[in-house]
Amino acid sequence: MTKDKRSTINVQGSAITILSHKDDDFISLTDMAKKFGGDDLIYSWMRNRNTLLLKVGMELLQKILLKMAIMLFMVVMDSAGLLITTRMIELD
Repeated sequence: MTKDKRSTINVQGSAITILSHKDDDFISLTDMAKKFGGDDLIYSWMRNRNTLLLKVGMELLQKILLKMAIMLFMVVMDSAGLLITTRMIELD
């Protein structure tokens, strides 16, 4: 299990957090907004239509993937001879 590495950089006198996970680096938009736009920037970003569409799309994708994982689990359990009904696992 790899441990995430946190570091900070200094941008115009403000500390910005960078999180390194495996081969990816993530920069803290919250830290940047605190220094360069305040809470209003975050609120307006969250109200942005494209942001809402992205969030809805991610939620739908997660639901679809969860349902697929549950169905795969049921197929594996059925092939192992274990009785599982749809009443035991709610799909919606």
